[in-house]
Amino acid sequence: MQTSLRKLTAAWLLATASATFAADAPREPVHVPPGIAWQQGDVDAAFALAKRTGKPLLLYWGAVWCPSCNQVKSTVFSQQAFRARSSFFVPVYLDGDTESAQKVGERFKVHGYPTMILFRPDGTEVTRLPGEADLDRYMRALSLGMNAAHPVRQTLGNALKGGAPVTRDEWRMLADYSWETDGALPVPGERVAETLQTLAQRARAAGATGDAQRLELKSVVVAASGDPAQAGAL
Repeated sequence: MQTSLRKLTAAWLLATASATFAADAPREPVHVPPGIAWQQGDVDAAFALAKRTGKPLLLYWGAVWCPSCNQVKSTVFSQQAFRARSSFFVPVYLDGDTESAQKVGERFKVHGYPTMILFRPDGTEVTRLPGEADLDRYMRALSLGMNAAHPVRQTLGNALKGGAPVTRDEWRMLADYSWETDGALPVPGERVAETLQTLAQRARAAGATGDAQRLELKSVVVAASGDPAQAGAL
């Protein structure tokens, strides 16, 4: 009996020590592909890191049950091209089902899964990346955002009000913008389809034919569904 008790005690101590070590050891997020230095939990600390290092910050806000989120993980995050690029920005992973992430969602006017927002090192929002894009289109949108002279919302104002000229790259950013995840658009929901149609006409006039076609398709889908979130299907 004493031998059995000693064995049980030793086994319990070993299990406890192992559990403690596992809890203390740093771990990568369970639900995202490895190989990326994801920051978790403390968003303000991540922004401080971005400012200190002079790097942009990419905020990913998703959920394990979300099919579109899982598609992004498999077609973008798991690819070497994205992993290599991730060393040039601060990647932040948030599980949208947690209470802390919900607060972050309210702070940045997140309006759907997945939401991927690119910020400058000073915390200025630049663009929201398309969750439905293939790898090449996603990497292009990411690269354009990292090198953008103006945030997309400023470019949108220029395009609609005839302000500063809109460059070809800026038309591409507008065409790839994740309209459906932005809860703070300077355009009322009932006018999104009309706005997309206006942008399509002006992009075509500027010679950005491919971007005009994408904007026009988004406009048709939103007008038919009455739901700006459907713009993400293209």
